[in-house]
Amino acid sequence: MKLVRFEREGRFEVGAVLEDLATVLCVEDPPSTIEALLESEGRARRMRAAIEKGRGSTLPLAALTIAAPLRRTPHNVFCVGLNYLEHVAEGARTRQAPAPTIEYPVFFTKSADTIIGPRD
Repeated sequence: MKLVRFEREGRFEVGAVLEDLATVLCVEDPPSTIEALLESEGRARRMRAAIEKGRGSTLPLAALTIAAPLRRTPHNVFCVGLNYLEHVAEGARTRQAPAPTIEYPVFFTKSADTIIGPRD
């Protein structure tokens, strides 16, 4: 499941990008931040159930103003890279090199000012 934070009609919402990667499912009473979703187990469960059942309205992803995934900026962002084989293969194709054998994921941090929306 891929979550996306976007602005619609002057307010922020969190929705789920559907498998076609072109459509966003908007659930009833959406959280305005991914942090709010993660901080409430009950809300997260309800949203996941709605997404799995396809309950909600849909919007074309291209019509939305995508926002930075996190509203608050922590001191550092802890990241995990090369955490699944498809990601390793994708990186190798981009570099036009053979895919390396990865035994463990790569962990790294980024400064908080690197969190921006795609058009920022």
